[in-house]
Amino acid sequence: MNPAGRVPGSKYFSVFRQSFVRDGWEVIDTPPLTNQGKTSADTHIVMDVLDSVTQFPHVSEYVLLAADADYTPLIIRLRKYMKTTVIYAPAAMSVAYRAACDSVIEDQEMLNLLREDEEPEEAAPAQTVIIGEATPEKIKHTVDRYFAESEPDHKANVATLGHLLIKQFPGIEKGWANHPSLSQLLRKVCLLNVQKVENRTLAWKSDESAA
Repeated sequence: MNPAGRVPGSKYFSVFRQSFVRDGWEVIDTPPLTNQGKTSADTHIVMDVLDSVTQFPHVSEYVLLAADADYTPLIIRLRKYMKTTVIYAPAAMSVAYRAACDSVIEDQEMLNLLREDEEPEEAAPAQTVIIGEATPEKIKHTVDRYFAESEPDHKANVATLGHLLIKQFPGIEKGWANHPSLSQLLRKVCLLNVQKVENRTLAWKSDESAA
C-alpha cells in the first residue's frame, strides 16, 4: 500500500492478470505514466470503441461499465453514429453522463446480474428487488445532483426535471409518487421553489435547501 493507505490501481488489478490470460482474454497493460499513478486506460478504451465503429459497423449497441463522466463525449459520439449506448450507473454519477446514454444498469441490477449463477442459500427467504424504485430519498438525490452540477442560482424548467425523473424512474409520472402533480412533488420532496415565470413553470433551490 502507498503512504496514503490506498492500493495503486495497476498493482491491485495485476493480481488478476494470469486469471484473465488463462481464460483467453486479451490483456492490455496500461502502466503508470506519471509519479501520481496516472495511466492511459481511459484513452485505450476510447480508441478501441471508435476503432470498432469503423471496423465492425454491424455492432449496434455498446455497453460501457464505467461511471466516469469523462466518457460523456464518447457516448455522445456513439449516438452520432446511431449506436445504442448502455452505461453502469452508481448512485453518485453525473446527470449529464446519465442523460447522454440510452439506458443504464443500476447498482443493484448489476449485483443481480453477477449473482445469477450463484446457488441461493436455503435458509434465505426469497425476496423481490425493485430496480430504480422511486423512493422520496432517491427522487431528492436525483434532483439534488442535477442542481449540484448546474450553475449557481440555476432555475430549471419543471418539464426538464420531469423528463429526468421519468428516465430514471420509469412510470413515476403515473401518480408522481403519491403527489397530485410534478410541481407538488418537487415542492414537498425536493424542497424546491416552484413558480410560473413568464409563461414557464420554473423550479430552483431555496436558500434553506441549498444550505
